[in-house]
Amino acid sequence: MVKSIKKTYEKGEYMNESVYMLLSNPCDPDPRVQFEAETLASRYKVKIIAWDRNGKSSQYEQRDNYDIERFQKRSQYGSGIKQLFGFIRFYIKAIRILFKDKPKYVHCHDLDTLFAGFIYKIFTKNSRLVYDAHEIYSEMITKNNTFRAIIVWFDTILLIEVSLFIT
Repeated sequence: MVKSIKKTYEKGEYMNESVYMLLSNPCDPDPRVQFEAETLASRYKVKIIAWDRNGKSSQYEQRDNYDIERFQKRSQYGSGIKQLFGFIRFYIKAIRILFKDKPKYVHCHDLDTLFAGFIYKIFTKNSRLVYDAHEIYSEMITKNNTFRAIIVWFDTILLIEVSLFIT
């Protein structure tokens, strides 16, 4: 069941627990993500795992009490299925970091990062999964009803493990 932000994030012992954010852009800049990270960093250890598809940002960066680790695999935004192998490599990298560091909260920005958070959540029952849907992908697909149905199904399956849904 989806809970409020306050109940989800305030159950911890604050700085003893961590929030890892998954992001499919380099966070350079991403004002919404940065604002959330700065806010959470006052109470938690925060790390952003981001995908830098252009390779223009530094791989590791520390900002205002939170860290950014970027996966640097070149890919072109909006290239559809051509990005599949890049996403798979990003998911593997993100999942490895999550299992190594064992954060309490995984905050996924958009559907394209939710799969990695979902995998981590089903194997770590004490973790919490936050889904921050900046866009509703199924609403963006207007020409291909079959693909839209697949996205809705995928979204529905992944929502099973979500503790908090933000739009």
